[in-house]
Amino acid sequence: MNTENWIEVSKRGLSNSQERFVGLSWKILEYKCTYYRPDLIHPNNKKLYTVSDSVYDKLEGEYRRLSVELGEEPTAADMVDFDCSRPCCRLVAKKLGTPQ
Repeated sequence: MNTENWIEVSKRGLSNSQERFVGLSWKILEYKCTYYRPDLIHPNNKKLYTVSDSVYDKLEGEYRRLSVELGEEPTAADMVDFDCSRPCCRLVAKKLGTPQ
């Protein structure tokens, strides 16, 4: 199963708000990987996963609002760096390190 399928599997059976929260958590991790660990990104993917600070801040704000609404911890946004010891980060690094 490729990484795109893992992301879709993680959203199964969720409400729209929960699905959006999960999708934003993956996006935030992708952007953090690109920002903190550009060495892990395949050159073809750099433009796909690079966003301005204002776009990132908007997504993170929505993610944090949803976390409060859903009673979830905003773990992706709270991570200060990109921690490759976390399984979710390794999955994101594998996805972004593969040409798309």
